[in-house]
Amino acid sequence: MATGKKTSIRHLASAVAIIAIILIGLALAGMLSYRQGLFGLLCAGALFVMSHDKLRGFSFTAWVLVCVGFALAWPQSLHQWGGFELPLLIVPLTHLNQLRNSV
Repeated sequence: MATGKKTSIRHLASAVAIIAIILIGLALAGMLSYRQGLFGLLCAGALFVMSHDKLRGFSFTAWVLVCVGFALAWPQSLHQWGGFELPLLIVPLTHLNQLRNSV
């Protein structure tokens, strides 16, 4: 990864972390929920992992943790998409994953 690109990702991670800390401060003051701040910190951590040479191999894992954090914080947004119930996809996607692993 180019040095300029690494620097811009680090700046973005720093900005997201600062905003997340402000959101957590507002949550502690009772002005809003803590979820936005924690999600921001997870995103900042994933961006930080992406920008480090030694940690870049863990960037997929970091983004998976961000997605899991989103699913834990806002599960209602992942229940229905349009008029389609997303839990109906659990079994078919599990079967596709098993099929992919057996090949």
